[in-house]
Amino acid sequence: MVLVLFMMTGILLWASGSSAPGASGPVTLRFSWWGSDIRHALYNKICDRFEQDNPGIKIVREPASWNDYFTRLTSQVAGGGAPDIMQMHPQYAALFSAPGIFMDLSDPIPSRIIDLSKFTQAAKDTQIVNGRNIMVTVGLSTTGLMYNSRIFDELGIPASRLDNLTYQSFEALCTEIAQKANGKYYAYEDMTFNNLQSITQVTMWMRSRGKDFFNAQGKLAFDKADLIAWFELFARLRAIGAVPPPQISVEEIPKTYEQRIFVLGKQAMTGNTTNNLKTRQDYMPNDKLVMVRYPTNNGVGGEIFESANIGINAKTKYPEQAAQFINYFVNNKRSLELYLIENGFPGSTDMNSYVSTLLDPSNRQAMEFFNNLAANNTFAARIIPPENALDYQRLLENEGTAAAFGQKTIQQAVDDFFSEAGKL
Repeated sequence: MVLVLFMMTGILLWASGSSAPGASGPVTLRFSWWGSDIRHALYNKICDRFEQDNPGIKIVREPASWNDYFTRLTSQVAGGGAPDIMQMHPQYAALFSAPGIFMDLSDPIPSRIIDLSKFTQAAKDTQIVNGRNIMVTVGLSTTGLMYNSRIFDELGIPASRLDNLTYQSFEALCTEIAQKANGKYYAYEDMTFNNLQSITQVTMWMRSRGKDFFNAQGKLAFDKADLIAWFELFARLRAIGAVPPPQISVEEIPKTYEQRIFVLGKQAMTGNTTNNLKTRQDYMPNDKLVMVRYPTNNGVGGEIFESANIGINAKTKYPEQAAQFINYFVNNKRSLELYLIENGFPGSTDMNSYVSTLLDPSNRQAMEFFNNLAANNTFAARIIPPENALDYQRLLENEGTAAAFGQKTIQQAVDDFFSEAGKL
């Protein structure tokens, strides 16, 4: 085995022809992430390249869908069987922030191997949870409104209707789509149910009203009237067929991206993060997707500076090799030329510049959208949800579902939500 030392931006890094230092023989690392089949294939290619470039290290891959990932990871952590390298999202990070779960990346081993010297401050800020530096961003993004231009053209609705949307004009647009589509298409999805973006969009709604979902103390930062207005918006859209009936919305919950109504070409608009524009477009080659700004309340937006992150199991036997993999993932062109903006834009300014030269039209559109919004809109600091955020989410889903199915009035559902939330 030949080991080579070299210096890069003042950080001592290991390059290895077989296994990294500290290991006796080949090393096996488990790596878990969430995503669609397209992402799974992409991550497998990156892992394959890492193994080719580091033949002494093997990556065992553990992909899952978004809905399954955190349920599985919670069980793995509780049972002491968590992977060596774990993808993480700020929405759930507090749940896994206790010492002994994720390694503090400020510790000597990871800090000398993972090069963050070219990372922006915004990217570095996403690493800190409850005062601990536990994860590295693999992508920065924000949420926008995607629309299927084929459906708009078919219905004779000009794209200009999507300019400077407010929630009032958005509702009017959804109403027009429902009327002209006559049951052929839905305008949007029902965001009172659990789906991949429901909590983010509730948070954006609250922020556009000068509130937030949680405050810095981990308690609710909005009032009953704010949630009533959110539920009432979708009740009106549901009543005119602009969003699917509750029986269909429930069926959408466990589905992956490629199985959902929007990707099947039966829904005019959807809300999602910038990095997912290409994912959707790849599944819909016969349609043209465009991203515009999400609705505001009288010009006040609620956009969140999103991120996907990656960290190291505090109990891993191979911290150096795990750190080596993360550094490869976020700082190596061999990785980034495949990854591009799969989970968002690279945290490193060098890698961001490199990736920008490789983007196809969908990803270039997403980057331009993100950059324009960042240049013209102030992203307020994201508040990391508390450890029991999942309890709030399940409670919100349960009450939203009860109201949608008519099992409770909206007022009853909101009253019960606040009552139960007060016990969390």
